[in-house]
Amino acid sequence: MNPTSDDTVFIGIPCYNRPDGLRRTIADIQAQTHKNWVAVISDNASPNGEVERVGRQAAASDTRISYVRQEHNIGAVANFRFLAESAGEPYFIWASDDDLREPELLATTLAILAEHPRHALAFTSIDNINRDDVVYRIYPGLAHLSSGESRLEDARNFIEDSEIMGKANIIYGLYRTAELQQAIGEFWDDAGLEEHGGDIVFVFGLICRHPIVGTDRVLLHKRTQSAKTSYRLKRPSRGYFVPLGKYRRYVERHVAVAPSPQFKAMVRERLRRRLIDKYLFRLGRMFRVV
Repeated sequence: MNPTSDDTVFIGIPCYNRPDGLRRTIADIQAQTHKNWVAVISDNASPNGEVERVGRQAAASDTRISYVRQEHNIGAVANFRFLAESAGEPYFIWASDDDLREPELLATTLAILAEHPRHALAFTSIDNINRDDVVYRIYPGLAHLSSGESRLEDARNFIEDSEIMGKANIIYGLYRTAELQQAIGEFWDDAGLEEHGGDIVFVFGLICRHPIVGTDRVLLHKRTQSAKTSYRLKRPSRGYFVPLGKYRRYVERHVAVAPSPQFKAMVRERLRRRLIDKYLFRLGRMFRVV
């Protein structure tokens, strides 16, 4: 099924204790050039009552918006899952309450999926904004991670792309809901989204099963709480620099979501090679003559 301007997008808004961020997210969504959407705000039992007031006011003033308050804090990952599993519309996207979106985000990703009827996810590139909305980190783009006919080759390319270059943020793209919900049922728990790199592992599992496609247009601004106003993004020379225990779990979770022995063997070999490269690189730095 190809999307058109008549197709409805389900927007899942997980929120917790950020009323100002929620207001801005709602405003971003209402400003989208694609108007056919429904949004569900899932308030993760925020102790700040202003969050509930903002959510209920939005629902009262716009029939496309619904507000749900969880009885207790179910955790961020469960809140994201709750929203994805609630969707009945053909397309789905998460909209976190601390990010900013360009008005063309939905229209652009829907158009991309219309051009690629076999692809399960359309994504845009991102930048990082600080707590004052200043863009301080610019990525080179994510469109090179678009995939095609070979699931194994696409999964290998994704694995070999550096984590620091932003590939985790592909998870915030526009999904075909059926494929997303199937993926959640198959390997959400195995991806370990509560753990380091869980978003990367989940996207890897999706790429093993479906092609994805993106654009280098920056239509999503991911917020951090940094006070920096500039950041020199430098691709690491070798390896993935996290503690060994975390890296082992990172490998184990990739293997767990891989759909066949061929994929599992590939991911073990590639991530093991990256670990070896990491230590060779560090040894080289230790013995380098300055």
